[in-house]
Amino acid sequence: MAAPQEADLLLVPLLDGSRALVQVAGLERGTMNLALTLARATEPRPVRAEEIIALLLCSERPVREGHWPVIGYERIPRLPPLAAHSTPQDPGVIEAFLNACHGLYPWDGFPQPDFFTGLLAPGIGIPDTRRMAAEFPQGGQDSPTV
Repeated sequence: MAAPQEADLLLVPLLDGSRALVQVAGLERGTMNLALTLARATEPRPVRAEEIIALLLCSERPVREGHWPVIGYERIPRLPPLAAHSTPQDPGVIEAFLNACHGLYPWDGFPQPDFFTGLLAPGIGIPDTRRMAAEFPQGGQDSPTV
């Protein structure tokens, strides 16, 4: 697969089979600065600045391997004065975070219960759709796995 380009729109898989819309806001030495949104998509469309819930760094690997398909490109929105987390996140962490934002994975499912809260952009509240571990069936068919 090809390397990602700035302004690419990506689809990140969610546990329910849908895809979250993410945009490459910047690139530097094999690392993407990703603008994450709560939007689900199948077709390319512009990302609006007010949709962005986090700016996170991640390797290009999931794009190069085709796991996060590029579906097009759009102008990068004027980003609010947010700093991307300086530590690149593992692609699995980004997938877990987006799933947690959609209530498909426990918001407090990591050893540090407020880990996902720390990934949100400054001024962005915890999504209303989030669910805590206690709200998921214990060991049942609906238990999330990432």
